[in-house]
Amino acid sequence: ATGCANIDSLVEEIQQSIHTNEELDFKRLNSDQKKSFCDEVAYRNILRTMQLIHENSPTLAKLLKEGKIALVGAMYD
Repeated sequence: ATGCANIDSLVEEIQQSIHTNEELDFKRLNSDQKKSFCDEVAYRNILRTMQLIHENSPTLAKLLKEGKIALVGAMYD
C-alpha cells in the first residue's frame, strides 16, 4: 500500500495482470529483465482493461460490434 487511495486503487488494478509466481521471480531478475517484465505487465494490463471496457459497457460493445467505433489500447515511453 502506498498510503494514497488513488494510487492504491491503480496498483490493485495493475496487480491483476501479474501472476503469483512472477512476483516471486521478479526479485531475481537483472535490470534489463525487470524492464521487459514491466513492459509485459503493462501490455497485459492494456488488454485486460480493453476486455473489461468491452464487457462492462453494453453501449460500447454494441458500437464496436456495429463497426461504428474502435477500442484501441496504447503504451508510451
